[in-house]
Amino acid sequence: MNTLRLHSHTRRQRSVMLLPAMDQWIEREATRLGVSFSEAMNRLLASYWQFHQEVNTDGGPDHPSVAQLSPALLAHLKEPLLEQVQAVREEIEKVKSNLYLLQTMQDRTTAKTLTGRQYDAWREEVKGVMDKRKRGKA
Repeated sequence: MNTLRLHSHTRRQRSVMLLPAMDQWIEREATRLGVSFSEAMNRLLASYWQFHQEVNTDGGPDHPSVAQLSPALLAHLKEPLLEQVQAVREEIEKVKSNLYLLQTMQDRTTAKTLTGRQYDAWREEVKGVMDKRKRGKA
């Protein structure tokens, strides 16, 4: 009995030996996508082929060098990298703001507990420590 298969006129049947880890990965992808193992494998290979075509737009060899890979990789990774950099920037700004708040609170608490002369001496001592630290990093 013949069965009608989707795209059966454009596909060729092959027998392929897969590593167990590769087989499990394709099976997970098929389950995730809700398609057959064959369809998942075709989609994964099509994705790889598209990437490979983008890398070889200059007519280079089948095994591209790192220089040829860089533009394609950057194109694929640009948005995720920019989002991560922006998230790190926002986090740094939050930390800086919190640090400034803590410094202000520390200074005000110290000012309330010390006499005027003690407070001035404490501030000079802190300034001296910070100056030594700056010189040490330069």
